[in-house]
Amino acid sequence: MSWIPIVGGIFSVTVGGLLSDVIVKRLGLYSRVIVIIISLTLAAPFAAGTLFFLPPYAYLCQIPTYLFGEMWIGITIAVLVELVPSDIRTTGIAVYLFIITNIGGNIQLLVPVIKNHIKEMHKHDIPKYPDVNALRTALYILYPGPYLYAAFIFVFVMFLMRRDQRKAEQSNYVPMKDSVNN
Repeated sequence: MSWIPIVGGIFSVTVGGLLSDVIVKRLGLYSRVIVIIISLTLAAPFAAGTLFFLPPYAYLCQIPTYLFGEMWIGITIAVLVELVPSDIRTTGIAVYLFIITNIGGNIQLLVPVIKNHIKEMHKHDIPKYPDVNALRTALYILYPGPYLYAAFIFVFVMFLMRRDQRKAEQSNYVPMKDSVNN
């Protein structure tokens, strides 16, 4: 089953980049974010299915999770490159990579904390709330949950980018030499 994240991730990042490149020509920069929103929203139910179903169906849910859920990686870097001024672009990408690697990469450390909190909340319930249910709930919060949280945040980002694009089109905006596509 280790091939799922490898093949699914590679395919997803590639298709997401190609799809956003095609759409951005028609609608503008904010349309890249639309691809992210749709892909994250499609991935979330399959990620939840991974936790809900028993094997082998849980493993099968991982395939569409990776096919849709990893599109954001390349597209987000493309948006960063297009939005961040060239004199601080490398720093911007470094900060982005730091956040997704060191903060996002260590989020799983919250699983036992959330599980214990959920267990504590249900300590007076009858019948007792099993550990496996507390763990599953914590995993729902930290696995399919972030797909939906991120999609929700990207909706706001999309509206902000769309607004800024309209302002730039209406103003006397003159692109700098390094931002013009040659």
